[in-house]
Amino acid sequence: MKAPPPGINGDSATVKRYRPGIGLNTVLLSGALWLGLNSSLLAAPCQQVQNLPIAARARLAGQVFELEVARTPGEQQIGLMCRTAMPADRGMVFVFDPARPIGFWMRNTLIPLDMIFIRHSRIVSIQSAAPPCKTLDCPLYGTSTPVEQVVELNSGTARKLGLTPGDAFKVEFLAQPLRQSGQ
Repeated sequence: MKAPPPGINGDSATVKRYRPGIGLNTVLLSGALWLGLNSSLLAAPCQQVQNLPIAARARLAGQVFELEVARTPGEQQIGLMCRTAMPADRGMVFVFDPARPIGFWMRNTLIPLDMIFIRHSRIVSIQSAAPPCKTLDCPLYGTSTPVEQVVELNSGTARKLGLTPGDAFKVEFLAQPLRQSGQ
């Protein structure tokens, strides 16, 4: 999932798949931003797979999900781009401090994803089964409500677990990362 480049709709601070700003004009480019528009990421097919440490967990419906943590604009910019698969018990959490309206797009994200938008440990909204996008004309998925976290899981996971807006969703950040996600 990605965020659009800075300058779209007059906004100037766009990162990975999110862009602080106004409502859904807040966009994230999982690979088109690097605190500025990196045109090589927009034009080129997948070039870089990011494997961040497993540094958080979420327990949902009796199942534990290990999460990579994308905190920096550079990590958020790449997110889950270029991955061809993800284990069923894995995902990625994007951390936004302060909370802000966020929009994600799926440019160069090769696997369909569920996006869970979280504020105060409660689900604000869910984008189920966001499909991969191979063009520059990718739809945006997000919320105009400020959120602190967005968790991406494999497509169908939210439905299978019966998640709905308003449900509790607590991400537990680990004192020590478990391992690199590719291990």
